[in-house]
Amino acid sequence: MARRHDSLIPFSRDHHQSLVRAVRMINAHSAAADRIAALQGFVYEWDRRMRQHFIDEERLLIPLMLAEERSRLVGDHDALRSMVEQARTIVEAGAEDGGLCGEAGTRLEAHVRWEERVLFPTIEQRATPEELASLAYETARIDADPPRA
Repeated sequence: MARRHDSLIPFSRDHHQSLVRAVRMINAHSAAADRIAALQGFVYEWDRRMRQHFIDEERLLIPLMLAEERSRLVGDHDALRSMVEQARTIVEAGAEDGGLCGEAGTRLEAHVRWEERVLFPTIEQRATPEELASLAYETARIDADPPRA
């Protein structure tokens, strides 16, 4: 397996945490309280880092992407943003999740895997050395000042 370009490592590091969260949501199927707790964790992670992660990806990666890739990235991000707001409402009300927990977990996992397995390798191959250097500079700045809730 090839090493990830330095410019994308901060995004990949965040993705690990997102996959952990996704698996927790997918596996929280036995009791309503488990699903609510998993959704609460999803909302927490969104507020703590995922919101800014999405903003950073859209700002930095979209210029390096083709139209189809941009459409997929923005579509996934918009769907996940909507799911977070639904989760927030469910958690605040202590309501039944209606399947949102598993759906959000599955969507988040698929999105992260697409970025890691398809999008990032494509960017690494297609971007110029100058574009990757610029991206590395920006992601190093992000790493130096991580978002906090």
